[in-house]
Amino acid sequence: MSIEVKVPAVGESISTGILSVWHKKDGETVSSGEILFTLETDKVSTEVNAPESGVLHTEVAEGDEVKIGQSVARIEPAEAGSTPPIPATPAASSETSPAAEAEPPPIPKAKEPAPPEPTKPQPVAKPVAKSPASPEGRHTRKKLSPLRRKIATQLVSAQQNAAILTTFNECDMSSVMQLRKEMQDEFTKKHGVKLGFMSFFIKAVVDALKAVPSINSRMDGEELVLNHFYDIGVAVGTDRGLMVPVVRDADQLSFAGVEGALSGYA
Repeated sequence: MSIEVKVPAVGESISTGILSVWHKKDGETVSSGEILFTLETDKVSTEVNAPESGVLHTEVAEGDEVKIGQSVARIEPAEAGSTPPIPATPAASSETSPAAEAEPPPIPKAKEPAPPEPTKPQPVAKPVAKSPASPEGRHTRKKLSPLRRKIATQLVSAQQNAAILTTFNECDMSSVMQLRKEMQDEFTKKHGVKLGFMSFFIKAVVDALKAVPSINSRMDGEELVLNHFYDIGVAVGTDRGLMVPVVRDADQLSFAGVEGALSGYA
């Protein structure tokens, strides 16, 4: 008889949760006490163990919202899930039958002439290089677990109610200043725009976003949207006030391309 695997109670005020991960897949054999799945709520993340040993049959998918007490899988006991024994192959008899003794010995066949060897070695086809995998698009959406949604809500509330301060960090720009001084005339003559500091800043920001991809993201309802492009906003002073135009796909622009875009915005 199969055993139901139900969502356990994890708190008095918690009625639902998200089954985020199946640690054992459908059809796998599990042992009593092994971790089956992880349940995430807005307060806690809990690992649920197998109550008995047997073959697991899942009933809900990863990422589904489940209720406390809901059956999410069943376990068939090992006896029920075992396969029938394979019949043994009868061993060959060591005794020789009279018919076998009466058979004449086989007549040896004449040797066939060996095939002629090729005069030239056959060319070996070179493996064709596979094209790189296509990118997954400009966005990737991930549904947040109840716990992460709760954390995000608390962070937004703290930002709205707390004082916003600015932190200043000093950076040694002497190498950049020396390079800019040496290349300024040649750069201006070749590209028609001056080499400023902002292109260095934008390139540094792009490298930082590539190193820490989670920063290049935003919230959209209950989903986290990860951006796979690099659009950088730059503050530009104008006669009408401070504007923040956006340099699109800054990672694909050269220093001259960044400076040209900024000059056009200005």
